[in-house]
Amino acid sequence: MVIELNYIKNEGDVQRFAENYYEYSPSSKKSQKRFLLSLIIVSLIVAYPLHKLLGEGPLFYFLLLFILLVVCLIPGLKMHKKDTIKHINKTFTSKYTGILGEHKAILGNQDIHLTYLPNNFKQRKNMTSKWEEMDFYNRDKDHFFIYSYSYNRLTYHLIAGSQSEEVDNFLTAKGLVKKSKKLRVV
Repeated sequence: MVIELNYIKNEGDVQRFAENYYEYSPSSKKSQKRFLLSLIIVSLIVAYPLHKLLGEGPLFYFLLLFILLVVCLIPGLKMHKKDTIKHINKTFTSKYTGILGEHKAILGNQDIHLTYLPNNFKQRKNMTSKWEEMDFYNRDKDHFFIYSYSYNRLTYHLIAGSQSEEVDNFLTAKGLVKKSKKLRVV
């Protein structure tokens, strides 16, 4: 079975890609962990001199550390997410990247092939990967994001339109795991 998709990607689609990449990409997850670790280390470093200055016991140090973590962690993680998504958007909406505009994707039995700007011979870009190299995918309505653990930055973003169910079934049949956001109970 072969599925051919032809679609046009706009800036809103790149925004969707950036948000999905932040949530699911293995390299983005590593970046988030490094950022979190750096916030914890900075909080430890800042709390110690304040603790020594005020001369209180270890309980005060841990309370001070907890307050610093709460004050820094939540806004820091929000800022990191915003900056990462902004950077991805800026990178992929650049006129030199070729992400915006026409796309043609062919999902074949052996591999996936994607062509950016298929009708522009000067700026055309091609990507091909074997299905064995791909690990999981995520679906957001008619948008599909295919990820690989071995290639941290390799991600396919497909827009299936009316063929969404067909693409979903095809990716599952190829052995890719479907990941979705976990619902939080409040």
